[in-house]
Amino acid sequence: MKSKNTQIIKISKDFVKSNGIKINDTYSNYIFDISNLDEKSQNLIKEKLITFGKILVKKKCSFAIVSNFLKIIDLNVVRTLEEAHDIIELEEIERDLLKN
Repeated sequence: MKSKNTQIIKISKDFVKSNGIKINDTYSNYIFDISNLDEKSQNLIKEKLITFGKILVKKKCSFAIVSNFLKIIDLNVVRTLEEAHDIIELEEIERDLLKN
């Protein structure tokens, strides 16, 4: 099930060169799809994604990266968009359970 509060951001090579990552208060979940980038480009954006992910975790937001190259401990890195949606859904369920 896809959450209405999830923003999917497909990152291109042009995006890698810019500083275009910003938090939008409309969304509580973010999926960054970098699977269309080559390994070098994915590694170039890795630090930005890690920093952004840490900010989101502090704000109690969910965050997933779709990548076929990156392996980052402590962040949700998956190979498909469907897996990313599953991670987001599980984290939303966990947050709901912890509220009660």
